[in-house]
Amino acid sequence: MGSVLPSCVLVSLTRHKRVGERKKREQPIRLYSVVMNESVSTVDHALKVARKRRLIMDQGIEYLEKNIEYLETSGIESILYEYRKLYPGPADRPLWHLIEDIQQQAMVYTNIIDLLKSGQTASDIKKRFEELDLVLVDTLPNPSKPAILTFALDKISKYRNALVEFIKKHGGEFLNELSVELNLTVSMGVDIGFPPSVTLAVEHTATVVATKKF
Repeated sequence: MGSVLPSCVLVSLTRHKRVGERKKREQPIRLYSVVMNESVSTVDHALKVARKRRLIMDQGIEYLEKNIEYLETSGIESILYEYRKLYPGPADRPLWHLIEDIQQQAMVYTNIIDLLKSGQTASDIKKRFEELDLVLVDTLPNPSKPAILTFALDKISKYRNALVEFIKKHGGEFLNELSVELNLTVSMGVDIGFPPSVTLAVEHTATVVATKKF
């Protein structure tokens, strides 16, 4: 066996708040349309927004699944470029959606490995995951356990590498997108286990401006 890998890769970013700077009032979270950014006011409109969002999400995952294979040559930038086109508005958070989709697909292939270990047949797994639209049709290899296992492990490895590259190159931009307060210390990491995932640790910091004895 090779050397033991560290459990996570950390990137720490600190934001400082100037003394006397007024804290921005937190705004309530509202439900918006991805394309028009209209507030949802009716059930019918909410359903339309949900369907539109699902369609955009499916397009993102389909692009991600097809192009994660070229991560070593094209890098994460080409995938992020497409997500910026899918989520173009200032409140659409393309980086958030990309991270969310990467982690979701890594979980999908981790579940496939777990089902293989539990004794389920390769053909049943292939059929189930395709029917649930969790993998693209004909993405999984011909239903043999060794082939699907190797395929799933390779996919997880690529998604793990994508998360590490994302945090290294776009971690600061990701925090900007999340509108992290200036007086917070944020540590970002990538858990490289099964499934790989991004972790955020937030620390509040305080500065004593003056002291007075009574």
